[in-house]
Amino acid sequence: MALLALSSKDVAFGGKGTLLTWERDAAGAVQARRTALGGPLLYPGSSLSWVGGRVLLASNVYNTGGGGSRYGQRLMLVTPGEGAVWALEAETGLRGAYPSPDGSLFVTVRDGSVPELRRVSDGRFMRALGAAVQDAVPLSGGRTLLAVQDGAGFGRIVRHRPGRLETLYRGPQVPEHLAANRDGTRIAAAGGKDGRTLRLLDASGRMLREWRAQERVSDLTFSPDGLVLSAALGWWGDSGVQAWRVADGAAYPLPQGAQFPVSQVVIRSQNGHQSPLAAVEWGTNTVLWKFPEKSSVWYSVPSPGGRWLAGTGLTPESTERIPPNRERGTVNRFARVDARTGRSGPVLSVPVAHPNDPYAGWGLAAFDGRRVLLSESSGDGCGAQLYGYRLADLTAGRTLNTPARLGQGYARLMGCGHYAPQPEADFAPDGRLLIRDGNRLDWWAL
Repeated sequence: MALLALSSKDVAFGGKGTLLTWERDAAGAVQARRTALGGPLLYPGSSLSWVGGRVLLASNVYNTGGGGSRYGQRLMLVTPGEGAVWALEAETGLRGAYPSPDGSLFVTVRDGSVPELRRVSDGRFMRALGAAVQDAVPLSGGRTLLAVQDGAGFGRIVRHRPGRLETLYRGPQVPEHLAANRDGTRIAAAGGKDGRTLRLLDASGRMLREWRAQERVSDLTFSPDGLVLSAALGWWGDSGVQAWRVADGAAYPLPQGAQFPVSQVVIRSQNGHQSPLAAVEWGTNTVLWKFPEKSSVWYSVPSPGGRWLAGTGLTPESTERIPPNRERGTVNRFARVDARTGRSGPVLSVPVAHPNDPYAGWGLAAFDGRRVLLSESSGDGCGAQLYGYRLADLTAGRTLNTPARLGQGYARLMGCGHYAPQPEADFAPDGRLLIRDGNRLDWWAL
């Protein structure tokens, strides 16, 4: 018998891991062993399997940054009474450890979707039973640019078209984030062991340039004219933005407090503070217009052409629109803003469909300059829930008919033990909508 015990004076639902085992010998005597696992604090949720006289363990790891558990699990092979033979940390992105009947191999799952085989004796990667899609960029004509993780530290950049996969790049610097200019002649990729390596490729996959970002890259995009590449830095894009000239790879100067991404204008905080925001002309840092001091707009998403910004926000008075018999509720407000003048179009007010959830609200999942895909989601920093999508037209300030499968077909729990992939949505240059759901690509012609 094997039991994983967690103990801590400071963490309510996790702590240091201890493996407790009881084994019966040939004479019938029971030997109990206690093995301290060491390493990071663990979190409830694990699998234990006996492989010969050892225990194969996959356990959730406590997220010291924000509570809950990390995305991946810590995988270990433990000899009772002695300690770990080997360990794979949660950052590897694996979940579960299921041994073969003969105990020589085990199956684990990478990034929530792709199984791979590893050796029990040392945890060594043997082969993937598929490939994990890390990022997808929709192109015109139903084509998609994919960043693919093959396992064992190798990855690919692939161009997918109906019925065909074309590998443009394969190597050890695993791509995690991709961007392409409007005509697909330039491709940017970010990845590597620390997520800071950037590469610029042409349409055939030939590498033109390689350089390093200041921190881990969490998102990439080209400016509408394709002259500047900007990157959001930090795990959650919370460490600022960095930009480069595509022509020569030189650093592109950005004003202090600049927000990601660089478009026809640069949105930056005023006077070095987080808010309010101002729109400045990129290249000159001339202030074109300022968000009002008490503006409800707190985030702006540029259209692919950079002419428009989709603003979203919430004002205190919006709660007054909720009928008095409703205990909770908020209204999210959306508007299309001219990027160069700050002139706003009609305001779209969308009541939260799940008002009893204190964290629920509507946000922007994709914007093509006219239409937006709204997503109602919820989260408390540990787990998250996606309730569904809704289409809207910001030029008219009204919601649109949304197909039922698009509206509710992607609902799920994510994080804190619910390891479903989080869908990512974007409009292609020809107006079609792509939703990447793990390793599945769903094209919507709306």
